[in-house]
Amino acid sequence: MSTTKTIINLSNFEHNVRYMQSIAKKAEIYPVIKANAYGHGFIRVARKIADLKLKGVCIATINELEELTNLNLNYSINFFHQYLNYFLSH
Repeated sequence: MSTTKTIINLSNFEHNVRYMQSIAKKAEIYPVIKANAYGHGFIRVARKIADLKLKGVCIATINELEELTNLNLNYSINFFHQYLNYFLSH
């Protein structure tokens, strides 16, 4: 049985972010890095986002919030927790 493996190329990630910025013009880009950056490595991606000087990221869990806060990166954190979304929608 083979094991599936995914590797993220941070140079390609940067290229994609720059491309989105060129399309978005003045709009800000806030990458979603929930679920361990979809299995690609939360910390590596979080640090790359800081290197790219993006204004912020989106996350989904309290554990991600704690981990990201402990990294002391200089950007906003948008915390989209399911219970928060529930209370905001009612």
